[in-house]
Amino acid sequence: MTALTYNPVRILGLAGLGLVGLGIVVALLSLATNLAPARDDGRFAYLFAALVLASAGVNVFSIGATFNYIVSLFHQRRIRQGLLGRPIFRTPLEAHFGWMGVTAILAGILVYGVAVWQHWTDPTTRAPWFARP
Repeated sequence: MTALTYNPVRILGLAGLGLVGLGIVVALLSLATNLAPARDDGRFAYLFAALVLASAGVNVFSIGATFNYIVSLFHQRRIRQGLLGRPIFRTPLEAHFGWMGVTAILAGILVYGVAVWQHWTDPTTRAPWFARP
């Protein structure tokens, strides 16, 4: 009975969404506030922390979705309990991976464009503390 009701994506998915949300909050606070960091590369450290949090959140969510799929293999039927007690999408999540991937690629291109526009990639700027020889 435990295996039938076990829903890994509910536990790991909520943790993953929480990490992604925390990463977004850290990034927005870093970009929106004009707080003078203690170091020249302080803002970069906040953005790096946001990137790590968001990446960890996506990985934890993916692990939950994968474990849900493995549980469904053991029962030889699709288990669609969903993240919050009911399925979010009418079709399974893996049917949406195409547009999610394209959206992620476009978001990456947008972030790179902003980085170039703000001169974050300028070779004449001072390297962050962890990249200095």
